[in-house]
Amino acid sequence: MDIFKLRPEDDDCIKLKEENFHRATGKQYPYYQVKCGKTQHYATCPACDNPIHIINLDVDEKYDSLGRKLSLFAKHAKSDVRGIAKFVQEEYDDCPLANPEAFTGRSKRVRGKTSAELIELLIEFSDIVEMAIRSATGVHFTEKAFERILRAFRAEEGYLYRHTTKFNLPYGVLYMAEYLSIVDSRVADKSQIRNAIETSSKYFYVNRAGKVLPKTGYGRADIGFFLTKHVIPSDAEAPQTMTMVVEERLGEPRRGVAEIIVEIDQTYFNNTVAKRRRFRRMAEAVFR
Repeated sequence: MDIFKLRPEDDDCIKLKEENFHRATGKQYPYYQVKCGKTQHYATCPACDNPIHIINLDVDEKYDSLGRKLSLFAKHAKSDVRGIAKFVQEEYDDCPLANPEAFTGRSKRVRGKTSAELIELLIEFSDIVEMAIRSATGVHFTEKAFERILRAFRAEEGYLYRHTTKFNLPYGVLYMAEYLSIVDSRVADKSQIRNAIETSSKYFYVNRAGKVLPKTGYGRADIGFFLTKHVIPSDAEAPQTMTMVVEERLGEPRRGVAEIIVEIDQTYFNNTVAKRRRFRRMAEAVFR
C-alpha cells in the first residue's frame, strides 16, 4: 500500500513517503507507538478505514543483509490499534488496497457497494476524471472522444475489476480504452507527447493552437496511443507507472513514435472529489 490517511473520518489520502508521514503525523502518538521496546508506526487505510502498519520507516539500516534496499510500504495491522482504529474483518476482506492488482489482472468483484460507488463517481465527477486523464497524457480529448473512453470502460465492465478503485479510477478508465486516436485533438504545451510528435512523427505536426494535424500529403494517416505495462513497485516511495505507447500509421505497418512513462497519482482524484464535496456542503450551509 502506497497511500494512507490519519483518521478513519478523514476524506483526503496522502502519498506514503518518509517526509510526508513525518509532516502529517508530527512524529507523535498515536501514529508513533512503542511496543516491545521498539517504535512502531501506524495510520489508517484510506479504503477500508482499518488500521495500517507502516513498515521500514525510520530504520537504521536501509539495506538488508544481501544489499537489497528495504522498501517502505504499509500493510493492514489486522488487529485494533489504540488511538487509530478498530480492525473490522469484513471491511478488510473487501479492501482493494489489501492485495492490489495491476490493470492486467482479470479478477472481478461481485456487483455491490464498491461497483455502485465507482459508477456514481464516474457520473457525478466525470469532469475530474477527464482532468486527471488530460494531466496524465497531455492530451485534451474532445467531448465525443471522452464519451468513447467512458463507453469502452462500461462495455468492459471496468467497475467490476478488482484492480480499479476510487483512488486510481481515471487511470483504470484510460487503461481499458484500448487504442485512442489523437488526430485533431490538442496536446498540452511542453508535454512529452507533444515533444514526441514534433521530434519523431513522420506524418503529423502540432500547429500553434496545439492541435495534432497530418502533414501535407498524409491526410489518410492516423496517430494515437494505448496504455500497457502497469507496474506496482514494492517500495511505496516509488510511483506506480504505466507505459503510453504512441504510434502512427499510413496503412501498414504501424510506426512507433514514442513510449512515455505515465506516473499514477492515487491521491489526486480522491482528494479533488473530497474537496468538491466539502465546498458543496459549505455553500449549502451558507445559502440554504
